[in-house]
Order: sequence, then structure tokens, then C-alpha cells
Amino acid sequence: MINGVFGQMVLIDIEKETEDSVVLSNGVELFLDTELERMWHARQYGTVKHISKHARKRVEDNIDLKIGDKVYFHHFVIDKPLEFEGEKYYQADINQIYAVEREDDIIMLQDYILVEPVTNEKELITDSGIITGNKEWVDNQGLVKYINQFTDKVIDLKVGDKIIFQENANYKIKVKGQELYRMRDYDAMCVLGR
Repeated sequence: MINGVFGQMVLIDIEKETEDSVVLSNGVELFLDTELERMWHARQYGTVKHISKHARKRVEDNIDLKIGDKVYFHHFVIDKPLEFEGEKYYQADINQIYAVEREDDIIMLQDYILVEPVTNEKELITDSGIITGNKEWVDNQGLVKYINQFTDKVIDLKVGDKIIFQENANYKIKVKGQELYRMRDYDAMCVLGR
């Protein structure tokens, strides 16, 4: 039995390591071979089982994680299993945990925010002259979905703002079934309109 963990450690229970199935719009479920590009398919949420009393966050947010909390974290966490007495736990540094879900509410930790990707409709004409609609991801824009407790005080960013963010800041994570970008609030470069 584990009585305590030390340092920056959080031990997490993950139901399964990868998202290995996709349900199509007609209800058909397809199973994926997740051994290829395993990190691309990593499950990024689980339940806190143990947390160090001495963990220090990079940015202190005064939000204490509790045993039983559902947390969202970096995909590398699935590569750090710890097996002890028939139990399997996954090790996360406190700074690899981006958000906690409590009472169906997402609470962002430290200086992290979640941004909904923006797509533009683009009209394409095939070689045979057929006009098709196509969604194109906009690489550096999104709608702010969740902010941390400091964001609106530090950079005047609000939920719902359309932003341009720094290149390569868009780390994908699935939260409550929606694919979002995880980034730090300072990755936002400007708000478009308001």
C-alpha cells in the first residue's frame, strides 16, 4: 500500500492508456491500432490517487488537488506507469497537470488556458468542376474556452474572445469530449474584435 509520495509527484489512475476507438456519426464504433503514434492517441485524463504534500507548482494558483479529482494532463504521463502490489498508477509532475474537473466545471491550473480551434470554410472546385465545401484549420487562431483565475487580471483575456496565439502553442487535448488547444495565457498575442 502506498502511504505517501514525495517531490513533485502526483499518482493518477487512468482507466485505459489510449483512446483506441472512434464512434462514427451512424453509431458504428471503429477500433484503432494505437501502437503506431501511441502518444497521439494517449488518454489525457484520469483520477488523482496520491499527491505529494510538498509539490510546488511553477505558478502558485492556490488550488489544491485532492484525491479523487479528475485531472487533465500531458500525454507523456502514460509512459510513466508504476506498478505496485497489483495496482498500476501513472506518474505526473504537478506541472504536467493543466486542469481539474469538479462538479462538472473545468478549473484551469497555474497559467494554463484552453482554446477552441477555429476553422474557416474554404470553397474548393474539383478538376471536374464540382464545388465542394472544405473546413480548413486556422493554425494560430481560436476562441478562448477556459481561463485560469489570473488571466483576465494579467492580460485582459475573457472566455469567448477570439485570439491569435503564438506559433506552435497549440498543444491538442480532449476535454469533456471536445478537442481543444492547451496553452499558457501569455501565448495569446492579441484579441480579434470584441
